Amino acid sequence: MRIVTIIPALLASALLAGARAETGEDQARERYLALLESHRAAGAIEIAGTVEMTTRFAGEEEEESGFRAKVEVHAMRPAAGRLRLEYAPLRPAGAEAAAPAATTVLEHLGDGTAIYAIDREAKTAQKVAASWSVLFPLGSLFDTWCGPPIAAGDIVSVAAEAGDPTGGTTLRIARRLPGAPADEAPGIAEVLRLDAAGRPLGGSVVVTSAGPRTEVRTTFTRWELVAEPAPADYAGAIPAGFTRIEAPDYEARLLAVGTAAPEVSLMDMEDRSFALSSLRGETVLVSFWFYH
Repeated sequence: MRIVTIIPALLASALLAGARAETGEDQARERYLALLESHRAAGAIEIAGTVEMTTRFAGEEEEESGFRAKVEVHAMRPAAGRLRLEYAPLRPAGAEAAAPAATTVLEHLGDGTAIYAIDREAKTAQKVAASWSVLFPLGSLFDTWCGPPIAAGDIVSVAAEAGDPTGGTTLRIARRLPGAPADEAPGIAEVLRLDAAGRPLGGSVVVTSAGPRTEVRTTFTRWELVAEPAPADYAGAIPAGFTRIEAPDYEARLLAVGTAAPEVSLMDMEDRSFALSSLRGETVLVSFWFYH
C-alpha cells in the first residue's frame, strides 16, 4: 500500500518538474526572441568592449590563428556613424612578452549614403557596402541589428541560467547554420551574458563546420539601443583631403560566355606549375579560394 501511495507522488513530482523545465525553456526562448526583435527595431546601436577571435584549422598539423581587438560602434541605420577596431594578432604563449604584436586600426565610416573603409595613411575612403552589415563578429544580437533576421526555425534550443553576481542571466543558444537542413545538428553555440536590465555584458560564439572551428569571445562595457536616433548625432563625413573610391563594378569585368580563357599559370597538388592552355580540349573547373 505504501508503494502504491509513493509511486503516484513520485510520478506527479516528475511531471511537475518536467513542466517547470519546459516552461523554463519556453521562457528562455521567448526572452531571446524578444531580444532579437528589439535589435531589429532599434534605429541605432552603441557598443564598446573587447573581442577575441580564434580560428582552428584541423589537419595533419592543427593550426590556430586569431586576434584580440578593442571595438567601438556608434552606428545608425542604414548607413550613418562609425565602427572602429584596434586589433592585434594573437601570439603563441610566451611570445607576447618577448615581442608584442603590432596593432592595426580598422575604421569604417557611414556618411548616410554608404559605408566606407577609412585608410588614414593613404588618405582614402573605399566604399565597402551600401548599408551597415556584419563587418565584424559580435554575436547574434549585433548580427540581427545589421543584417537579415535569424530564422526562428534555426534556433534549436535556448536555456537560461541565473545566479550571475550582477543579478543578470546567462542564455545558452544552439542554432543551425543559415540554410542548413532542419535535421542537421546545431553548428552555432552561443553564450550570452546579460545584466539585470537585459543588456549584453559579453559571451562567446563557437561555429563548427566541415572546415575550421571559429570561436569569438566578447566583453562589453557599453551596449545601448536607440529606438529613434537623431541623424545629427550620427552624421559622418569623409575627412577633408581623402580620395573617395567607389566599389569597382566586378560584373562589368566578367568575360562573356564563349570568350577564350586568358593565359594563366597554375599550381597542381604536387606544387608543379603548368599553363591553363595545356588543358585545352578538356573540361576544366577552376576554383578560386584563399587561405587567411
